[in-house]
Amino acid sequence: MKPHQSAHRTIIAAAVSLAVVTVVGQAPAPRTPFRTPWGDPDLQGLWTNATITPFERPATMSGKPVLTEEEAAEFEKQTLQARDADNRTGGTDADLGRAYNQFWYDRGTKVVGTRRTSLVTDPPDGRVPSLTPDAQQ
Repeated sequence: MKPHQSAHRTIIAAAVSLAVVTVVGQAPAPRTPFRTPWGDPDLQGLWTNATITPFERPATMSGKPVLTEEEAAEFEKQTLQARDADNRTGGTDADLGRAYNQFWYDRGTKVVGTRRTSLVTDPPDGRVPSLTPDAQQ
């Protein structure tokens, strides 16, 4: 190997080593949440309701914050059957009243991944609390 080739390889190896050390040594910048111009958290964006998990916990699931895998599967099955707009039962008027089939809806087919019984997580009962007297005014 020629001396200048060896020197080039040494320089390249040193440069790569420094680059790796520089990148590894960088700490991620602290993330600040997006804010509206008036300072509130910015919740703009695309939101989806594509889940069959109810917003509030149904009375039939009172005291049960999470479903088992079997309960979740049964809940999904029952909910999808109940929401099936493609069924043709009930005669012509009922059929016309349904108007659109499942293609036009984006309601989801699964419960949320945590298998919670409601999207409301606080308070623990999964229900939106009543307004306080001050809030009612």
